[in-house]
Amino acid sequence: MKKIKFVLFLSAVLPIHALAACTATTNDGRDYFIVAVNGFNPPPFSPGDIPIGGIIYEAKADALTFTNAINPWDPVTTCSFTFRRRITGVGIPDASKIYPTNIPNVGLRIISPLGEVAPFTSTGLPIAQVYWNIYYAPKIQLIKTGNVTESGVLSGAYANYRVDNDAGQLLVEYRFAAPVLVTPKVPSCTVTTPRIQVPMGETMASTVFTGVGSSAPSRSFGIDLSCSGGDRGTTAKVYVTLTDATNPGNTSTTLSLSKDSTATGVGLQILKGDDVLGYGPASSAIGNTNQWLGGSVAQGAAGLSIALRARYVQTSPRIKSGTANAIANFTMSYQ
Repeated sequence: MKKIKFVLFLSAVLPIHALAACTATTNDGRDYFIVAVNGFNPPPFSPGDIPIGGIIYEAKADALTFTNAINPWDPVTTCSFTFRRRITGVGIPDASKIYPTNIPNVGLRIISPLGEVAPFTSTGLPIAQVYWNIYYAPKIQLIKTGNVTESGVLSGAYANYRVDNDAGQLLVEYRFAAPVLVTPKVPSCTVTTPRIQVPMGETMASTVFTGVGSSAPSRSFGIDLSCSGGDRGTTAKVYVTLTDATNPGNTSTTLSLSKDSTATGVGLQILKGDDVLGYGPASSAIGNTNQWLGGSVAQGAAGLSIALRARYVQTSPRIKSGTANAIANFTMSYQ
């Protein structure tokens, strides 16, 4: 009996906000809006020219889109209680109201059109319904919080509207509409081996293979780059995407034989270390399908050699002898 009284007592003292909720005019069942934000495109910068605590880049967000609103021009939140709006960043800010990012020593500051720095709570009387202003665009600042030595990407949510405080119900989530590349002036590279031929051997006995998935001994090759420039202490990350020239839509880990091949039942695999690499579109876009990290180049380094291996792999129960050639293109992305 005591246990029942104790539970009832807890329910009685819960704040009214915990017993009620806000609803939003969304088209996906969520009780909060998602806002896609464009207009934040920092150019390459020199870290050495910016003091710690200084602004790397700032811009007023524009082209706000309430992506999940039934009517993107009239998003409305309705609550069964009155509240004040609380705007916050993502994560825990420092004493200067700078929020952390996933890029080492790069922080984020959010400033309202009235000059208020997040986190802050709206002034005025509490309200129960909000007609969100689709033109309300906070300013975003990138802040140098330490030595910036490499580039990185900002994506996803970076700011929120909540009920009353940082732990209140989520009302609006601001997201970058596309990945934002933050690029200190890092070393730049050029490929010195744009065309690579990998001899796989004049002949190979089919007895090398023991069944689907079995492979032949590999042959080594590499992609070589010459690099220069960059601010002192910076590093460039070199990413690569392999594309199947015979079947550009291929996203598997097996490279198709070229059309002039007469053998069947085998394909080709390319490995980096022990990892079998996949194939994707010929694009340098960040996060391209099956894009992989080739290595990093520190300022002052003359270049980079990406060591790879190629091997035949059995793809069908029966193998037909003949020529077995394959072609892969590679696309570099310096991030």
